[in-house]
Amino acid sequence: IEKINEEKNVLRCCSNDMIVGLLKTLDENLEQCQKKLDTYLEKKRKEFPRFYFVSDTEVLNILSQVSDPASVQNHLATLFDGITNVEFESADKKFITKILCAYNDTAKEELTLTNPVKVEGMKIEDWLQQLEDEMKKTVKKRIEEAIADLEQAMKDAPDKSTVALVEKYPNQICQIILKCVWTSSVEEGRAETPGKRQNKDQIHNKMRLITTALKDMIRSPTEDPNDILRKTKIEGLIAIQVNQVGVYDNYLKAEFETEKQKTVRMEWKKGSRELEVKIADFGFKYFYEFLKANEKLI
Repeated sequence: IEKINEEKNVLRCCSNDMIVGLLKTLDENLEQCQKKLDTYLEKKRKEFPRFYFVSDTEVLNILSQVSDPASVQNHLATLFDGITNVEFESADKKFITKILCAYNDTAKEELTLTNPVKVEGMKIEDWLQQLEDEMKKTVKKRIEEAIADLEQAMKDAPDKSTVALVEKYPNQICQIILKCVWTSSVEEGRAETPGKRQNKDQIHNKMRLITTALKDMIRSPTEDPNDILRKTKIEGLIAIQVNQVGVYDNYLKAEFETEKQKTVRMEWKKGSRELEVKIADFGFKYFYEFLKANEKLI
């Protein structure tokens, strides 16, 4: 180091055989460190695959918070679409009980987990994976509950059912069950009676219920006119309803099958307790990822 300090010319300094050898050794050691780091990060990414979608630096920052699980909250938005924060059971922060998606200081959606997720004494990648699993289980359960609630509300008070839905459930679940009710209504309207005229009357009746629900959402009062979240929820539901009414219209013009193939259809299978999504002739099971409220989900 003293010799390097004495020699002010960079080229002459680096042409020294001893310095060249030292730099090569340091470069080889650095390369070995990088390979070991890559191996370590690959192991962690296999244990929690969402790490594949964030940078090495951020993964290391997350893994370094092992003694303070609450600090991981700063990174949740990069790992999950619909989670910006979590809520712990108590001040000791041993269990996560609720996930939240904040839009501003006042607007946020929350989902209480069916089973709390333990973080104490757990590796970060392990409790993050458990958080993901529990999130999906909870979304699935809430969808099932919401469909049952709406079906009952449609029987008891159809004109008020949609407003109650918006107030009780997160935006994602509202849009999903609206699609489910539409899919079942279409199929029932086509199959309930053998006569074509009667079938059209059935469809008109289903269409009237959708229009009533649409009016409910437009006219439903809100305590805070600046409530961004509620406004986003209602606008998204209206967009879906308008599209569905258009499909009904095309059905009455004998173009139903074509429109049906172009429309996303959702159906809750009570036997398997799974949400099935269909577009054209392709179908798959829903993934139950908790999603933030966008202007239009589907």
